[in-house]
Amino acid sequence: MSLIYGLPLQTVESFAASLEFVRRHGVPTIRCFPLMLHRGTALSLERERYGMREEVLDAFDIPFVTSSSTFTRADWDVMRYMADAASSSGPSESRVSPARTTLPGAAIDPVNTSERDAVTRGTASAPARFSEDGSY
Repeated sequence: MSLIYGLPLQTVESFAASLEFVRRHGVPTIRCFPLMLHRGTALSLERERYGMREEVLDAFDIPFVTSSSTFTRADWDVMRYMADAASSSGPSESRVSPARTTLPGAAIDPVNTSERDAVTRGTASAPARFSEDGSY
């Protein structure tokens, strides 16, 4: 399963909840990627609405969204660390470790993330929640 961090309305806590959700449901392979805004896409046109700011962080000149109205650059660094930890077993066998995805003192409430989940899935017009069986 692929997860993206740096999404609009995402927070460190909601990203941690996403990682915990896939771990709890036994997803064996997880890959995490930073959000990139592609010119002309709906999300790219909404960058001001969500306060998304981009930075080029690699030698390939690819800008990543590294802060928004709901997360700071420091928060993005925490999400990047969590993403790397989720993939720490190597590219072919990435597993989420609960000890590595839970932040000390973080209050994770996956039930209270309906708007963020809707944006993540591209269905922001309708609130959505994960049920215990993993369905929407």
